[in-house]
Amino acid sequence: MSSDEDDVIFLWWWARQKKISKKRRYWVHPINLSNISSSTSVVANELHSDPDKFKTFYRMSKSNFDNLVHIVGPKIFKKDTNFRIAVPVEERILLTLR
Repeated sequence: MSSDEDDVIFLWWWARQKKISKKRRYWVHPINLSNISSSTSVVANELHSDPDKFKTFYRMSKSNFDNLVHIVGPKIFKKDTNFRIAVPVEERILLTLR
């Protein structure tokens, strides 16, 4: 085979490989999607309803936590994207405190 034929065969093979799409990978696997919405937020909602448990768990009162969210919230706020839902400011602070 000549060099030109090798080049043509290689270009044909390369173009064919580009057309074959790779199997897409998930940012978050569908199995874990239910865990994202249930784990932290359920515990946080239960603690928000009982001020004594909230203070014991996070070592601050609910009013101090709300004040902290008001001060720090705008600086750590993230937007939702097409790829994922952002973690709310309250959950980010709760995870940091715990």
